[in-house]
Amino acid sequence: MALHSETGRYLHEFDAFRVPFREIEDLLPPDCWAVERNKGNKGELNDEVVLFYDQSLALETLDLENPLGNGEVIFLIFVRGDLRVSATISNPHSDGASGLIVTGNVVCQNAIVGGQQIYIDGNFTVGQLFWGDYNHGDIVVNGSAFAGMAITTEAYRVRIRGDRHFDRCILDETPGGDGWRLGDQDALAQFIKREFINPYDGSLSRDEMLDALAEGKSVIVPAPLYEDDIAMSAMFADQALNEANILLALSPKFLLPGGPDEWLGTVEYRTDADLFRVVRCSANSRTPVGSLYFERQDSYAVLVETCNSSLPLFDRLKLKWNEIRKELTYPQLRVRWRHCSPNNSWRHLKANAPMEVRGLLETGWSAVRRFAASRRCLSDAIAPADLKALLALAVVEPYDDFDSSDRDGLWLEDTLCRFRQPDAQHGLPALLHVTVETDGSHQFFYELALAADGTEFVEVRFLEDPTLETAPVQVAWLGRAQLERAIAIFRLAKKNLLRANERLLAGERISKDAFAINHWRKKGYL
Repeated sequence: MALHSETGRYLHEFDAFRVPFREIEDLLPPDCWAVERNKGNKGELNDEVVLFYDQSLALETLDLENPLGNGEVIFLIFVRGDLRVSATISNPHSDGASGLIVTGNVVCQNAIVGGQQIYIDGNFTVGQLFWGDYNHGDIVVNGSAFAGMAITTEAYRVRIRGDRHFDRCILDETPGGDGWRLGDQDALAQFIKREFINPYDGSLSRDEMLDALAEGKSVIVPAPLYEDDIAMSAMFADQALNEANILLALSPKFLLPGGPDEWLGTVEYRTDADLFRVVRCSANSRTPVGSLYFERQDSYAVLVETCNSSLPLFDRLKLKWNEIRKELTYPQLRVRWRHCSPNNSWRHLKANAPMEVRGLLETGWSAVRRFAASRRCLSDAIAPADLKALLALAVVEPYDDFDSSDRDGLWLEDTLCRFRQPDAQHGLPALLHVTVETDGSHQFFYELALAADGTEFVEVRFLEDPTLETAPVQVAWLGRAQLERAIAIFRLAKKNLLRANERLLAGERISKDAFAINHWRKKGYL
């Protein structure tokens, strides 16, 4: 699909087909508001003006209230392709703006909208702020949505069918009601700079925000330095993508063995939209010692490889010459990207690479650093000896069949604990499984594992909903909140088990399970 670029603030009409709605209706998504409204009201919108761009489009800004700059009302802007806006998608008022339908992906730095439907068939990526205001507007994203800060007010509706990746958000998604305000202005000021908050009613000052964004200023308060960021800063000297930091993040003690013979260790994380994979090879391998692979579904893939000092001198000189000749952004690394569609070759990353590629690289590298810092934090908090000691307790002994419904766990206070002793014959490692919700959701798995360097560690995984056919996810990928919760749940289970064991050894029945009582009697505990 060709990419057409425009400079300036307004669309150029001569690049579009100006058509009445009835001529374009069959090309639009059948579940969009405009199509449903027109069919439900017997052609009410047939003569409305549509600007149709039959190609991908790149703009500096997009004003949905005055897209042509001449004050003419445009009912709908339809882009059959991708839309890339280097600055802001906006409309100054929250009613009566042009609708926007894009069949591909939409990328922008900020979006302040409301009063129309925005329908995106692909992914929606906002570098900084997305703010949707007023119940006459909504956004539909059939792919995944990414934003540094997402805010909805006055019952603005958001429908995202893929994953949500919002670093911070204040979303009003309650149907009905009289609208919404974050009544505590001090709380709102933790997200939006105070000069953009109306001191009388706590609402956001739309005009002032748009003026600031037009001047290249940010309206968002920087996120506080969370504990996982502190852990990363303690582990990494800086955030730079370089060979030293990559090899630090790819320490064999953080990875699992597996893969081809030359692989020392690897680990990966998948969401509905993204794949992050890291690989560490042996130092004497002819392949790069460290590599990172990031992929966004139906979008782009990025491959980062360290330079291998064990390569023959001629190969290293050739690689260095290619770096200089191709003007690479990361001269100590080999960084390449490609479209995910079939038969696309790898390209070296240069300054003119698409914004989505750079965003994927930044997102992936941040996730890898956070994973490494979280793995180190988990290793410090949950030692293999702690897990082994819990599984050796007298109170645990009768619950020795993890897969049996008859011996499926011991309720202690507010935790359900299940156990698996190490089974060398079947290759099953020791496991403590903890559930903290009575409906069986929010399960944590603490499993003894061997890292790629041969050392023992406790691998911690989380399963939110066991009714879905999904595998438990390594907690180290999930960020600070789940990391802290996993550590707290382990400590809670440990406390409950130790107390129960003390009571058992003092002659008290801990459970009503007949098989457990018989076992404890045979052992002389009761």
